[in-house]
Amino acid sequence: MPPDPYERLQAARTAVKALKDERSMLAVRVAELAKSSDEEALVEASMRLDALPAELLKAELRLARADRQAARATLQAAEASLARALANISDVEPLPDATVKEKLERAAGDEDDEAAEGEADEDTPTESPGLVEAAKARRGADEQWVRECRLAVERAEQRVRSLEAAVAEAGRHEPDEQAHRAFAKRASEARGAIDQARTVHGQAELDLIHATELAKVALDGLLAARAGVRTPEVLLVRSFDNGAGMLVQRRVAGANLQEAEASLVDDALLTELWRQVGLLHRAGIAHGDLVPANCMVDGDGRPWLVDYDQAHAASGTALLERDRAELLAALSALVGPERAKRTSEATLV
Repeated sequence: MPPDPYERLQAARTAVKALKDERSMLAVRVAELAKSSDEEALVEASMRLDALPAELLKAELRLARADRQAARATLQAAEASLARALANISDVEPLPDATVKEKLERAAGDEDDEAAEGEADEDTPTESPGLVEAAKARRGADEQWVRECRLAVERAEQRVRSLEAAVAEAGRHEPDEQAHRAFAKRASEARGAIDQARTVHGQAELDLIHATELAKVALDGLLAARAGVRTPEVLLVRSFDNGAGMLVQRRVAGANLQEAEASLVDDALLTELWRQVGLLHRAGIAHGDLVPANCMVDGDGRPWLVDYDQAHAASGTALLERDRAELLAALSALVGPERAKRTSEATLV
């Protein structure tokens, strides 16, 4: 017996939620391990966090397919209900092997026959007016139900196609163990700088150094674990004996969105920018400052997201929605509300 589509949908939802919960817990664990001396545990947690976005994307695809199957099942039930209403099966039982389409066609034919008989003998008493009105109301409700179900199936189909394209584009992702070990080593170096500062500097200055170094470690972790987001490569993170720190990233050759030539800011660029934001959010990261100045356009017309000093890992829905609202408002001022909204809807499904 095939599995119930609604049970499959619930199972897919549970699987997606479990992966999102794991991602949130791992982000917190990576931050905690960065303060400890267990580099192996940090590497393991960081690599798992890096692999999760690809797994989550596939789980979301399975959820979308289950949702499509459930929507189709609901549409079938709605069409069957409408067929029964049209055929009035309390008096005429349809053939057991009749399809929904055949029921609808036969019911429509029966209605035409009944209309012709009514014109031939208008004085012949028929069903009571109350029952007729109730039947019409039932039919209207079923027709509306069928329309809504068809829209739901269409939306589910679009969601599946979008996620299938995203999974195909992402390909097979294998975490780079060497990069994660380098990240763990830099975390250890930053921790050492903090310990050294504790013996040299006062508490107020120590707090500032601590926050600065941990922010750099967090930033490097976010960049190492990104799921295909186009963002500058971290080249160097270094602290000095005087408590200062240095973060060096590869320069993006181009201009920010505010300064880019108008001819470059076309719908293809805006759509790709929204796709980059979607990838960032699938990794559970809120940028926190999605303004045109932080959206670079390189010489090939590709958008980059830069400046992660306000970023948050393991972000909840509110922070992600704030990201989208901030970028939508900025783009609306830059290219107009209609283009900003249209290009966002093409990718953030």
